[in-house]
Amino acid sequence: MNFAKVLICASILMFLIPVSAWDWDTHRFLAEKICDHYSCKCHAEIKEGSIIPDRDFRDFSNHSCYDPSKCSPSSYWSCPYKRSCPAIDKAREWMEKAAKARECERWKYVGIASHYFFDSKCFWHQVTNEDYSNCHKPFEDEVGDKVISSGLSDWTVCKCGACVSSRDFESWLQEFYAFADGYLPKTNPTAIGSCGDIIQPGSYYLAKNISGLASSKTYCIGIFASNVVLEGKGLSITGPGDYGTGIYISVSGNVSVKDLTVSKYEKGVSISLSHNVIAENINLEENSYSLELSLSNNNTIKDSTIRGKAVGISFFSSNNNTITNVSVRNCSSYGLSLSFSDRNTITNSSISYNGVGIYLSYSGNNVIYNNYFNNTKNISVLDFLARGNLWSIPKTPGKNIVGGNYLGGNYWGSPDGKGFSDTCADGDRDGICDTPFWINSYNVDDLPLAPIRATLYVTNATIPVGGKGTVKIVLDSAATGVSGYNITFSIPGVRICWLNGSCEYWSNARIAGVKFPEWAKLNSTRWLTENYEVELKAVDINDAVKPGYRDVVLAEIEIEGVKDGSAKACAYGRIDDDSGNPLVFKTECGNINVTGCPKPVAGAIPRDINSDGLYEDINGNGRLDFDDVVKFFNYLEDPSIQKCWKLYDFNGNGRLDFDDVVKLFRLM
Repeated sequence: MNFAKVLICASILMFLIPVSAWDWDTHRFLAEKICDHYSCKCHAEIKEGSIIPDRDFRDFSNHSCYDPSKCSPSSYWSCPYKRSCPAIDKAREWMEKAAKARECERWKYVGIASHYFFDSKCFWHQVTNEDYSNCHKPFEDEVGDKVISSGLSDWTVCKCGACVSSRDFESWLQEFYAFADGYLPKTNPTAIGSCGDIIQPGSYYLAKNISGLASSKTYCIGIFASNVVLEGKGLSITGPGDYGTGIYISVSGNVSVKDLTVSKYEKGVSISLSHNVIAENINLEENSYSLELSLSNNNTIKDSTIRGKAVGISFFSSNNNTITNVSVRNCSSYGLSLSFSDRNTITNSSISYNGVGIYLSYSGNNVIYNNYFNNTKNISVLDFLARGNLWSIPKTPGKNIVGGNYLGGNYWGSPDGKGFSDTCADGDRDGICDTPFWINSYNVDDLPLAPIRATLYVTNATIPVGGKGTVKIVLDSAATGVSGYNITFSIPGVRICWLNGSCEYWSNARIAGVKFPEWAKLNSTRWLTENYEVELKAVDINDAVKPGYRDVVLAEIEIEGVKDGSAKACAYGRIDDDSGNPLVFKTECGNINVTGCPKPVAGAIPRDINSDGLYEDINGNGRLDFDDVVKFFNYLEDPSIQKCWKLYDFNGNGRLDFDDVVKLFRLM
């Protein structure tokens, strides 16, 4: 009997094992992010609140969010049988309390709400009967380790078929902000209409474009307070040219500067003796030193563009900072410069057309991966002054900076197309070069990225003598998008010059016209050799060609048949991706077959309306309709059809018969 009681108690205890989602470090980290977003002054309280449901409430039953329609069963878990989301219900309950509370008590309640909200996003709280010991707990422990070591800097964790990435957490934070905005009282930000100082916490915004310097200062806007948000709303701060600083942040923490342009200063943005500053969606143009950090730690620069003069981004004695999704171009000295700066992370960024891409001195243990370097000299590192830097992460599934399917190291290109990555071997075509890139004996990129070699090709066409047809210029893969192109299209032939100085260009086909696609609204053409060679330029001003698009039509060329025979149709030139980096691609010419066919059928010239070599449009009206089928049937035995039978062999059996009429009818 006693043994039975023990067994029963043990069974009950198994069901009472507390099951939490993300660990406490993860919840505190997310709470810190929320506080930064809202410029709250109660960091300790919101972080405390974020762990109260587990630590104080011991609430392990309201962390789930079930939706059977989004679940597929596995050997590691079962699917819920009904839809319910107690975690979100709890989050709403605590946000309602937060709306009524004041000061730091409000942010403590927001922290509690955030705990339930983010637990609802955990995969293991969306399924039932999961393997807690081997799947659920190790999964969340590893996520916690990633958050502690890397924050939200581009990581992925997978366990037992469930995966989560840092990008998921960034997306969930945005969802939480939208969720919380429905409860928190609105605050009125302060408008800024001229240069001056910000010395109080709060939210500020540019009310108009401003310029120059503050009175008796060497900067336009000075930020000397913590918990400040400065929104540019797309406006600009313009300097006097090579003098002063646009935005000067000093002895501050938890500052956010976003959505503005700073140009024509000696220093665009200067951050000194500050921490937890976020510079986001900043456009820095024509500043001698675009953005500098001095004696500043734990700051983030992201989603920004720099077109500089001397130096793009410089760190001096600044540690644990992050640069992500930043483009740095046209700096005469350095794109990035790190001196006496350790443990920084640089990722997902493009550093191109600078004097030197990145310079390191007395800087070590930095993590630099998944960046696109395309400079005449990509890197300058002093052997004994910069050690322990990590230039790659373990090969990990995920889209890399040049569109490949694995993350690893960096892309090491060159404007002349002869950089290490431009020319490296990639035998297994995994997007990783087969050999490491040696910077020096202390710095090696073990997994340099290889180019995704797209193909620029021209389609084939069969065209009658004296008739017209169309070929297309196509990019088969736009892994990183297309911002524009400069392409030359030509029909190679023979150029013959006579003794009198006149010249003729002979080919079996010639160019009759050019048509740009709808997305290429800004475009131009320039004849290099009339009717045979034309330069095409176009820009995707509306960002219609997204990264990942395939078989992107760049232009349609109308071709006229001159005489029987064949001709090549070729395209070559430059295509830039959405970051302004040139795409690496091979080219394939198209074949133009000019024949004495088709011959007129009942006075009309048949047309190949889809460039497949078959002439469906028998009546020549530019479309396939029932009249084409009738004409084909009536003139099937006519010499105009019989002598050009290959153009009408719709069933592909090598001869002309009534089944071709049936096949044409079914094509309608």
